[in-house]
Amino acid sequence: MLTALECLPLSEVSRRLERCRAFLAAFEPEAGGMLICSRPNIYYLTGTLGYGLVWVPREGEPVLLLRKGLERARLESPLKHLVSFKSYKDIVPLCAEASPLIRTALAGAWQRCCKVA
Repeated sequence: MLTALECLPLSEVSRRLERCRAFLAAFEPEAGGMLICSRPNIYYLTGTLGYGLVWVPREGEPVLLLRKGLERARLESPLKHLVSFKSYKDIVPLCAEASPLIRTALAGAWQRCCKVA
């Protein structure tokens, strides 16, 4: 069984997410959110170093999607929406389940960036 040594405080995660959203509003005002793929940035925003992605919608709760390390992430991260995935084609439906309001924004961004049909 895993135990966390420390957990990033929710207040710090909220502050970091607000900075990302301010950046998004300033530089990409049309975007519905941002998809974070870099492990150091995932760690910065979530407090866990899992293998996956983080969807940060303009409004609402972020979604941490992990290929590996879900159990550890549940211990280390204060985020509410943590889901496991096997294939990148599963990302849009999984995010939509966690937060139905982001489905349209994420689907469009994901298709433009990754050319997923």
